[in-house]
Amino acid sequence: MTWTVTAREPPVRWAIDGRNVDSRGGGTVTYTLQPESGGTRFTRMLTYHMPNALAGILDHFGVRERVAAESAEAVSRLKAALEKG
Repeated sequence: MTWTVTAREPPVRWAIDGRNVDSRGGGTVTYTLQPESGGTRFTRMLTYHMPNALAGILDHFGVRERVAAESAEAVSRLKAALEKG
């Protein structure tokens, strides 16, 4: 993947677009920070598109779940690193 910053609004929002160098697939990850009851709510939103119809079909048969699991793991690792200080 090649990642490009497409939005930057410190300290509340930033976004990156990723393009798969081997296909037309890719997506956008957007991060937002909001003050919330003595802390900060961190939100990570991933949107992506598949490069062709076959990949789109495969998305419904396992790819989507794998992407969701990988996203959850990434957020969990980031949370742990931030809380560790």
